[in-house]
This record gives sequence, C-alpha cells and structure tokens, in this order.
Amino acid sequence: VGQYQNYQDARTETEKKRVLRDLKTAVMNDAEDIKEKYIVENITSSYAILYIASEKLIDLVCKIDNFREVCFAEKKVLIQGPNTLAASLDSIKLGHDYVVLNETASKVAEIIVKIQSEFNKFDTSTKQVTDRLELAIGDVRDLKTRINVLGSELNRGAESLENTNEE
Repeated sequence: VGQYQNYQDARTETEKKRVLRDLKTAVMNDAEDIKEKYIVENITSSYAILYIASEKLIDLVCKIDNFREVCFAEKKVLIQGPNTLAASLDSIKLGHDYVVLNETASKVAEIIVKIQSEFNKFDTSTKQVTDRLELAIGDVRDLKTRINVLGSELNRGAESLENTNEE
C-alpha cells in the first residue's frame, strides 16, 4: 500500500513512472522467488499465483503495459488480486467439476458398453435356444406323425384280426 500512496503523492509524470518502475521490479522479484520456490517441473503445477491483497495495488500493476502478461509468460506466475483470484478459483472449480463429470461419463460409457456386450451375448444365446427348441418341436411333430401312422396301422391290423376271427 506504500507504493500506492507514493504513486498518489507523486506530483510529476516522471515520479509516477519511477513508482511504477519500482513496483514492477518488486513484483517481478517476488514472481521470481515464487517460481524458484514453488514451481518444480514434473512435481508441482507449472504455474503459480502471486496474490496481491490490495485492489489499489492491482490497479497500479495494471497501469504497467502488458506487465501481467509478461510476468505470466516469463515466470509462469499469474498476478491476482481479491476479485480476480475469486473469479479464477471459480473457473478452476468449474474446470475440476467438468473433468469429474467427464470421468464419470467415461465410466458410465464403459459400463454401458459392457452391458450391451452381455446383452448381445444373451440375445445370441436366446436365439440359439429358440432354434434348438424349434428343432425339438419339429422332432416331436415327426414322432407324433410316426406314432399316428403306427397307431393307424395297429388299428387296421387289429380290425383285420377281429374280422378274421369272426369269420
């Protein structure tokens, strides 16, 4: 907040530029410290956040041409104030929720594919059983026909015997 007060107290444009240059140097040094301490390749996130708790200081940082973008590009450190940090955290939460939703959807899709596969096997098995039952029914009909033919022959033979015995 001291730098903000220095900027407010600056009477000339040169003094204001000096305050902004000093602020830029201080913030860039802080970003470098954060990068060295907290960004470890393949272990931590590739990015970090430099939180500035004063919206007034964030306003000054924003007055430095492309400074936030340069700091992010060079140091992989995102400069955030209270309002932008809240918005960023909301975005991260939404992104996390999206990832979780996609993971859940993938699991559901895997289960559906497995169920579909099992259903197809069941359908094939049912068709095979139906085909076998139809063959068995055909065999039973053939047997029934044979039984009827044999029964008719037996009946005729019995009638013929009775007729012979009566004579």
